[in-house]
Amino acid sequence: QGSASGWELTGSYIACRPSSGAAGEPLHGAEIHSVAMGGSLVLSGGADGVVSAIRLAVEDGCAHLYALHTMRPRARPVEDEAMCVALPPEPPDTGGDNNAGGRAADPVWAASGSQGGAVRVWSLQSGSAVQSLPHSHWVMALAIERALPPLSGALGGREGVYLLSGSFDGRCTLWRSDLEDDRSPTGFAKLHSFAVATVPGASSGGEGDGVLSLLLSASRDLVVAGRNSGAIHLYALSKLDAAPFATGVQSTDGGACALSWYGDAGRAFLAGSEDGVCKSWELAEPGTRRRNQPPGALVCLGVAQVGEEVGEEKGEEKGEVLAIACTAASGICGLADGRVVEVAVPQHGSVRQYTP
Repeated sequence: QGSASGWELTGSYIACRPSSGAAGEPLHGAEIHSVAMGGSLVLSGGADGVVSAIRLAVEDGCAHLYALHTMRPRARPVEDEAMCVALPPEPPDTGGDNNAGGRAADPVWAASGSQGGAVRVWSLQSGSAVQSLPHSHWVMALAIERALPPLSGALGGREGVYLLSGSFDGRCTLWRSDLEDDRSPTGFAKLHSFAVATVPGASSGGEGDGVLSLLLSASRDLVVAGRNSGAIHLYALSKLDAAPFATGVQSTDGGACALSWYGDAGRAFLAGSEDGVCKSWELAEPGTRRRNQPPGALVCLGVAQVGEEVGEEKGEEKGEVLAIACTAASGICGLADGRVVEVAVPQHGSVRQYTP
């Protein structure tokens, strides 16, 4: 409905300061497609093409959301919804006015993907777009990773920040930028563009098996792509021209809309799909209980049906899993019917069914 709220983990409402005007005025003029959080900043992208940056602040024991910027491109196509947003991982802050020492610093830039086929890089200090990166179709997914030696070995030994974008025609593009003052990108350049493997039976028209979700781990040389067909593909970041080294079937009745690492990034992740299913996946490694599997195999650790199956006569609203955020022990799933469901994730090396 275009509004954003803050919640405690107990499920109680914290507080929300609207972007402007009278209380209750929405942050967006249309539905919100994507939300990201880094430090004390919350970023949202909406169907009105706006990217909003708000700050979560605690005052006198009460949390509030304050609007910082309402960002939109100066010239954009008529249909240019902000389909996805992303914030960069930041190094721990050494202290300052806004953050205690050792706490993650607030990001100074962000990225968004648009229905008009552009990835935009935004300055969160000025609230303006600093770069527009052309894509071949609707940009549905973004992932950002900061690579430092020796973690950047998979990327040719070049440190910096890497941006991965995926579009609805099944293509992914990897972008790279140096960092100014260790935080701000100096300008992204395209490193590589590749077509994610076609799944048998998918439409060949370019839009039948689009990329809906992405994960990126430079430290483990890994890219994970969720497809509109329900398939999940794993690529070596250093060998993007090669075929995926592992594939999993998230769903046979809906796209893989959401992905989130849990535990050690690059080892296990939770995936959600349009059929209301959550699955926990793990990469098999030597010396674990998965030693009967070849190293690199993608293994399903658990399945949970979090969305309810509904008939077409009830309309389009159903329990599709559209968003996931994970802690080490649980996943928070946002469903298309408006519910938020928590699931416990299996521990590494174990296999079990689990329920919300």
